[in-house]
Amino acid sequence: PGLLAKVPSVILTEGKNDYYTLRYINEIILKNKYKKLHLLPGIGCNKNNSIIQLYMGWNKSFMILLDADKAGKNAVKEYVSTFGNIIKQDIKTYEDFVPEIGAVAMEDIFTEAEKLAITQRFDETATKYKKSAFNTAIQTALINKEVIELSEETLNKFDSLLKQLN
Repeated sequence: PGLLAKVPSVILTEGKNDYYTLRYINEIILKNKYKKLHLLPGIGCNKNNSIIQLYMGWNKSFMILLDADKAGKNAVKEYVSTFGNIIKQDIKTYEDFVPEIGAVAMEDIFTEAEKLAITQRFDETATKYKKSAFNTAIQTALINKEVIELSEETLNKFDSLLKQLN
């Protein structure tokens, strides 16, 4: 970009599903409460080197938001190994923001009952949570601007996370 082009600070999510879920909660459920939030969908926990290189080259701030699972923690090590310790401060996991939610991954923020109910929006025959059906249902709800009922506990957890990300 040229000097007059505005390049916003972004939060690079681990993947598209985290991106859609955060957008859905902020835009549809919380009615765009957090307007400074610029999310960028990643392509996997350890596959976002090109985006990181661009933002580093542009000298623009960014954050990488990863799951706190084994793969996410390994990705932190890989990014630091590739780009140096300077990037360490720009990498966060869900547990860094809201440890009280006990979330290792995005879907952990939802209750088990909510995960099943959302899964069933896409697959009515489902008797247990299915990650792909769950994520498709969230994307569909975002596109169609459909409100999914969530518990106060879940809403508070997302509000706390989004407030800190904002």
